[in-house]
Amino acid sequence: MDAREIDKCIDAFGTDIYRFCLKLCADKADAEDLYQQTFLKALETEWTLDWEKNPKALFFSFAHNLWKSGKRKQTRRNTIAPCGNFDDKTELTLYSEESVEENYLQIELITEIRQIIQTLPEKFQVPLILFYLSECSIAQIASIIKKPPGTVKSRLFKGRSLIKKDWRMLVMRYDRSNTDIEEVIRASMKMTDVPAPELNNTLKAALYQQEAVLRKQPAAHKLSLWYLPMVLNLITFSLLAVFALIMIENIYLSYFAAGICFYVDVAGIVLTFVGIKRANIKEDITIRIEKRGVLA
Repeated sequence: MDAREIDKCIDAFGTDIYRFCLKLCADKADAEDLYQQTFLKALETEWTLDWEKNPKALFFSFAHNLWKSGKRKQTRRNTIAPCGNFDDKTELTLYSEESVEENYLQIELITEIRQIIQTLPEKFQVPLILFYLSECSIAQIASIIKKPPGTVKSRLFKGRSLIKKDWRMLVMRYDRSNTDIEEVIRASMKMTDVPAPELNNTLKAALYQQEAVLRKQPAAHKLSLWYLPMVLNLITFSLLAVFALIMIENIYLSYFAAGICFYVDVAGIVLTFVGIKRANIKEDITIRIEKRGVLA
């Protein structure tokens, strides 16, 4: 991707990515850092965005992967940050047809549900956030967290089930038997936070500066790990062929053994190239060899 294309993404759905980062991180400073890293990471890729296929999911995936990587490295606490508190305007308009007392009880109930969600394991929290806050489909969530759609459905169901365990007591406490739990979960995920203009301006400036640096550097070398088994196979059976020619006294038998080794070498090469081409998996496991200091 180039900086201009990513600039367009920031304007189009930067707020959604920012809110997702806020939900993942423990505080605003970490969220802003993750937000900027997400878009800078996109600059390192060679993909072309397809605006007809909702590219926003790709950036959710970047953010999620960076967060998990940072969490492992920094041993961050295993919690999801709460949504921003309702501002006065939101509190007054959320249920405008109800009395002030009803509004207060509803907000208290939403707060309780929010706290319950925060105690859920990460594997249930992230799909719930993507589904209720970011309004991602099952297929999009599966792509973002790199799990099968069936696993996503299972985790969403399990997450709701864990919430419902405490739901009945909350309904009795606040006398809200007619309240829909789905409505309350969505309300508990509600956020009004937006990235500051200064943050976006700084990010965009960094994107164009980084792009200028990358263009001045030689292209990165790539080494696909799919070729590694082929190379090992080639070396192993070539050595066996040489060994057979040297050690087997019967000339016909030695040629026969060396021929089999040669055949295995050729078969390994052919199967590797055919498999990569047909399955289109060459880029799935690839090492990018960058010059030190080129990519942040």
